[in-house]
Amino acid sequence: MARIKSKDTKPELAVRPFLHRRGFRYALHRRDLPGTPDIVLPHYRAVVFIHGCLWHGHFPCSKYLPPKAHRDYWIPKIRVNRLRDARQTRELRVRGWSVFVVWECQIDGGRLLEARLEPLLAMKRPYGSNAIALHRLAICAFEMRSTFKRIARIVRRFRRRASRGRTGRYPCASYLDPLAELRAQ
Repeated sequence: MARIKSKDTKPELAVRPFLHRRGFRYALHRRDLPGTPDIVLPHYRAVVFIHGCLWHGHFPCSKYLPPKAHRDYWIPKIRVNRLRDARQTRELRVRGWSVFVVWECQIDGGRLLEARLEPLLAMKRPYGSNAIALHRLAICAFEMRSTFKRIARIVRRFRRRASRGRTGRYPCASYLDPLAELRAQ
């Protein structure tokens, strides 16, 4: 039992490059957070716990086989581990952190791991051509917003003039064209 590691386990070493390839930068095993999460993404206020199926009692999993020897010790111990995990997850969520749990059996298939971490991957800002497209879209939206503000200002000005009976160059309010000034610019 002394050889069982709690840090840098094989499942953990498989998840780290997965996240790093997707552009996430993280801290490892922060002791100031409940449960000392395996991976901490402070920029996204998210933590990732990587649980071994045996040690944390992943019951529907094929990798979890209840121990045959010393059952009176192991079954309560695994139950306590599960309760502790639930308590730590609750504490982290109360503090405003998003909690992701990756099980050892989900790491074997890359698609399972990606599906498990999909909400976390969605938090990541895209880079490359997608980022350029999003940046252009944001600029366009900003320009449209300013255009809409200008249109609204012009409409308000013409409505004020029309209500006072001074429509300026328009003979009557029924021919009021608020976009004419915008087109003239």
